[in-house]
Amino acid sequence: MTALDAIKPQVRALPEYSLAARETGVKLNQNENPFEIPDDLKAEVLEFARTRPWGRYPDFVPDEFLSLLAEHVGWKRDGMLAGNGSNELIQAIMAVTCEPGANVLICQPTFTLYKLLAGIHGAEVVETHLRPDFAFDVPVIVDAIRQSQPRVAILCSPNNPTGSALSLADWRTVCDAAPGLVVADQLPARGALEPPGAGAGARRSGRGRARLAHPRHLGLVQDALDHLVGGHALDLRVRLQDQAMAQHRRPV
Repeated sequence: MTALDAIKPQVRALPEYSLAARETGVKLNQNENPFEIPDDLKAEVLEFARTRPWGRYPDFVPDEFLSLLAEHVGWKRDGMLAGNGSNELIQAIMAVTCEPGANVLICQPTFTLYKLLAGIHGAEVVETHLRPDFAFDVPVIVDAIRQSQPRVAILCSPNNPTGSALSLADWRTVCDAAPGLVVADQLPARGALEPPGAGAGARRSGRGRARLAHPRHLGLVQDALDHLVGGHALDLRVRLQDQAMAQHRRPV
């Protein structure tokens, strides 16, 4: 037996996950802040880091940070987790839900990591596809959900890489059809869950983003928390979830 034989067969069969670094005049593919952080803010951050104890781990649960985020997005504090980027949070979801025999539904083309991580954890990936105009085909998604009964349905809105978005009504339709979890991976766009002027049933935060209150809905949200950092945007990802799910995930 070699060291490679110790790796799960489904992992060895997966293609390499890579990102081509292409030269371009406008770079949008990694959802980065297009503006450099000002020098005075960099100095403030470095000074704060200098005064912190470097010989100790950070807080196990960053309560103050999560409370600020909960206030910002208009969600309950016990329904939030912060992660080191969306990849870590997607990995956490797949780790606690995926296993051989479980299905994960995605809509192609989309963020490649969904399929990769589902496969690593032994789940079967059920793929639907966008329409020719790159819009989500909600009836097709709902039909695939009813046929495959996925443990997790994960949809990116606005979608990476097409920018396609689901309305709040679309999200409700998908959640109502799903037997398991529906994960909304949201990129940094104001009102990404619903176009301006959305009405009944939407509970809005102080930032004007509609929130979907549904027992099957989890959200991965990357938001520009400009008012928390003196008017300068930082790129953060937050997972919004029900209190019970948040408490279940903490020991993992």
